[in-house]
Order: sequence, then C-alpha cells, then structure tokens
Amino acid sequence: MKTSAQVLVGLFLGWVTLRSAQAQDGDTPPDAVPMAEPSPEPMLGSTTTASASTTTEPPGDGDGDGDGDGDGAAPAAASRRPEGRGVGIGAGFVFPADVTMPSVVSVRFRLGGRFTFEPAVVLGGSSQSDETDVAVGTDREDTTTQLDLQLSTVVRFRMATRGPLDFVLIGAPGISYTSTTTDPDGADNATKVSSTSVGIGWGIGIEWFLRPHWSLSFDALNPLFSVASTTTDRPMMLSDTTRTTTTYGAVFDPTVRLMGHLFF
Repeated sequence: MKTSAQVLVGLFLGWVTLRSAQAQDGDTPPDAVPMAEPSPEPMLGSTTTASASTTTEPPGDGDGDGDGDGDGAAPAAASRRPEGRGVGIGAGFVFPADVTMPSVVSVRFRLGGRFTFEPAVVLGGSSQSDETDVAVGTDREDTTTQLDLQLSTVVRFRMATRGPLDFVLIGAPGISYTSTTTDPDGADNATKVSSTSVGIGWGIGIEWFLRPHWSLSFDALNPLFSVASTTTDRPMMLSDTTRTTTTYGAVFDPTVRLMGHLFF
C-alpha cells in the first residue's frame, strides 16, 4: 500500500502537470472577483449625523424681493422729495429784478400728495396828515388814509416727474380790497375811493429737488380772469360813482419767478 507521503507527492505532481498544460494552451485562470465587504451595521443606540450646508434666509413677504411689500419689485431708491406733509420757507426773484437781493419770499405747505399751497396775505394801511400854518387866517390840515387787504394763494399740482424734476401746473386765485380816503380841511368834504377785485391766474413751472429738504423752482404765471369794482363817495350833495371792470383772456405774458425753498 502506498503511504500518505506518496499520495501527497502524486497529487502535487498532478497539479503541476495540469497548470503546465493550461499555460501551453494559452488559457488563463479567471480573475478572482473580490467580494465586497459588508458595511458595518450601526450599533444599537448609536446615531449617524450627516453634515449639510444650510443657508438661513431672512423672513420676507414671499415675493422674493426682500422689501416686505409683497409687490415682487426691487426696492426703489430713496426719493429726494420730502416725505409726508411739510412746510417750506423760501426766497427768490421776480424778473426782471436786481439779482443782488431777493425780491420775494414765500411759505409753501406740502400736503403729502401732489398738492402744494403757497398762500399770501397782505394787511396794511397808512395815514398821512399835512398841516399848513398861515400868517393870516385859520391854519388848515389835510388828511389822507389808505387801507390795503389782499388774500391769495398759489396752488401747485404735480403733473409729471422725471428723476428729481417735477412738472407743475399752477393756479392762482386771489381777492383784494383797497380804499383811499382824502379829507381836506373842513367839515363833510371827504372823498373815499374803494376798489374790490377778484381774479385767478394760471401758470406752469419746474421744481428741482436738489436734496430731500431743498428745492429750486422756476415758474411762469399769467392772468386769466379778473373782476374789479371801484366806487367813489363824494362829500355832501355830490353824486357818487361806481365803475366795474371785467378782464379775461388766454394770455401768455408771464411773470417769471426763480425761488429756492427749505422744507421741514
């Protein structure tokens, strides 16, 4: 009987002979495919955390523009015009004028929308007395008294804008009353001349807002319609007279103003 050593030597020689035959025939053994190692299972009670990049966005209005108004439009640049209501104090020139010294002042009231009012009030009077000393006879005294009342406003309506410039349509209603009383020396011989007028004007203008509280305006004002009544009261038995004058027309013979205003 063959021993175990002889059996092992025979098996080894047979394997060598088989490999040699395969090499001569050009056959190669198939590549070994590595087996995938099983992924380790998480232990009981363990937690796996995946890191991720997170971007925190500010709360918005849902339209994506970030301005909180919900309109979806990009936020507008800050306006140079005064916000809300305001009062503007200004001075300027009425041409033709001496540009070395302002010839007109005004106050403007902005209502927060398209309207701006520029009122003007005049309340004045004067009295003049002339005394004459005579060598022979009675001295005499002549008196002249004047009264002047005026109330008007310039209404400015913004029609269009382009950047810091406003195109303005202007209306200018007004009413006035004046009287002059001449009283020569003596009794019951005074003469009073009084006049009442109502009118309206129109115009156009450009207003340039240099800063949120500063503006420069250029206006052209024209008369449109007016009614004036003049009454003369004569002394004693002399007859009184009244004259009424009506003027109207589409006139473009403007009074030109250049003014600057500071708004509060």
